[in-house]
Amino acid sequence: MAIKTTIFLVCAFFISVSAVKPENYKPATLAPLAFIAWMGICASFSKFTFASTMPLFTSAGLFALFFTSANSRKENADFIRAAVAASCAIPLAAGILQSLFPGSFPEIMAFGTRVPSLLGNPNFFSAYIIAVLPAAAFLVLSPKKRNKILSLLLVCAALFCLFKTGSKAALFAAAVESVLAVCFYMKEKNAGVLRITAAALVFFAVFCLLLPAAFHVPYGKAFDIKSYAANESVFFRMNTWRGAFDMGMKNILTGTGPGSFSLAFPAFRPGEIMKWSSQSSYEVAYPENIFMQAFSELGLIGLLGSLGMVIFVLKKYDPAKKDLYLGFTGLLCMNLFGVDFNYVSSSMLAALFAGMIINGGGAAAPTGPAGRQKWIYRGAALLLSAIIAAGCVLSVRKAASDIYLNRAIAYSGKADWENAVENYKKALDADRYNITAGYFLAQAYYDSEKQAGAANALKQLEETEKLAPDFVLLHYKKALILTSLGRTGEAENEYLKMIKIDPYFKEALAPLAYISCGRGDYEKALSYINKALEKYPDDAALYSYLGNIYFASQRLKEAVFAYKKAVEISGNKDYYYNLGCIYYAMKDFSGARLNIDKAIETGGKNDLKVIKMDELIRMHGK
Repeated sequence: MAIKTTIFLVCAFFISVSAVKPENYKPATLAPLAFIAWMGICASFSKFTFASTMPLFTSAGLFALFFTSANSRKENADFIRAAVAASCAIPLAAGILQSLFPGSFPEIMAFGTRVPSLLGNPNFFSAYIIAVLPAAAFLVLSPKKRNKILSLLLVCAALFCLFKTGSKAALFAAAVESVLAVCFYMKEKNAGVLRITAAALVFFAVFCLLLPAAFHVPYGKAFDIKSYAANESVFFRMNTWRGAFDMGMKNILTGTGPGSFSLAFPAFRPGEIMKWSSQSSYEVAYPENIFMQAFSELGLIGLLGSLGMVIFVLKKYDPAKKDLYLGFTGLLCMNLFGVDFNYVSSSMLAALFAGMIINGGGAAAPTGPAGRQKWIYRGAALLLSAIIAAGCVLSVRKAASDIYLNRAIAYSGKADWENAVENYKKALDADRYNITAGYFLAQAYYDSEKQAGAANALKQLEETEKLAPDFVLLHYKKALILTSLGRTGEAENEYLKMIKIDPYFKEALAPLAYISCGRGDYEKALSYINKALEKYPDDAALYSYLGNIYFASQRLKEAVFAYKKAVEISGNKDYYYNLGCIYYAMKDFSGARLNIDKAIETGGKNDLKVIKMDELIRMHGK
């Protein structure tokens, strides 16, 4: 992503330089500057100010692109839409190859059969198609006869790849675009309205047929809203929006700062997400809704500002640019359920389309600067150029940092800790706010030297915690290191912090249960294990832990039930041994004999504790 952002900012830099001329402009096109200024204010009040730099620099670049396209007096809309449509040719070709020969691209096809093309993610690819598709369709329907066959092939390829991405948000956006297209053409009473309407209705019908399949809903329940709500994507988004709303309400004035969502969200993340997630280290990068993101990161004023800018653009409908209007609307629909505006390919097209729509939107005659205003205008443009240039430098450094990080991860995979540590350090030298590099550096210190490296690892984790207090498994890693150093009390505090982030994290709940059990607080110990069992009801080890706690608290019958459950799930020798011990304690020697024999049969023949228990039972028999 840093490389793509760098390329975009370089282009934006030259755009801003070309905009330094004192030409006429629409005063309304300066409105985004107020929004960017508010982003700066929110960043200054944020706990994560360092995370705001790239969003601010990227916003400056987007403004340069928007302002130039909105005020250019030499705009060539036909050339731009042709260039936009043609830009999709190579990604579409790659997407078709991935669809036809998925086995040939195993590294790229990380999303199963869903096609990511060159954008790295099926959703990003589908967003790009949604933005470009109307422009390509416009070229097919244009009265001009040039390149119609190529344009038609491009449209067909785009539709094919769109469905192969498997993006539900894209299907929704395409349906909205098709409905709006019908409305626009009917309003103009075009001679080809019947043909266009029929095509759009067919597409919408296909969308309705594909929608249940996309959500894995049987066609018999196609009109059952609850069936769609049960879908994992819908479940995830609903809970993420709930957490993002709570996050915004907690920081309603200035939010948590631009670019800070993933760092601030863990404290507001609903437990249902962690119970659902198969990965304890699951991180929510964005709230999957652009307006919810504005509310959580920029507060209520940021939300109103983003809504205002969108409404202003949507009000400027120009029949001559309906394809650009449809592309902008489609991107907006995508970002009601996705994160694509956070990535350059989508945000760049949105800024370009918005500027072109306003340029031809029938606004009042522009007013131009004169005299002193001309120098103010030039000064502002030069300042914008300087900001974008600084963003380019920062983006290059981030790209370099990511390269060193990836290289270090590869060395870690080979247990080459010396080179891994060296490259993690280089990643931090290039970007000292690379939280992932700091986190993995601590892990490399500990993995390379264990006790000797524990102090360095702990120090590095504490540095990382200053930047991101709730980063992924940071508290759990600290707890492990503190335990290895014998600092059990501090380790317990870190485990408690971990379960605040993930209340179902069994690797923290189990140690907490043992610590509580050791203090004689059996009820608290039981509550920790039962919490873990809510997410992992078929985990034999958890039932074994549960049996141990019952055993320690002399609730022997309940211990028998827990150990039996562990044995049912997994016939491990240790679980049979535990069951034999509890029967021995209850003086049920036949039950003890039976289970110790099972422990011996399942691999405990040379296990010292099993041998000793076997001897005890034999001695009792004599």
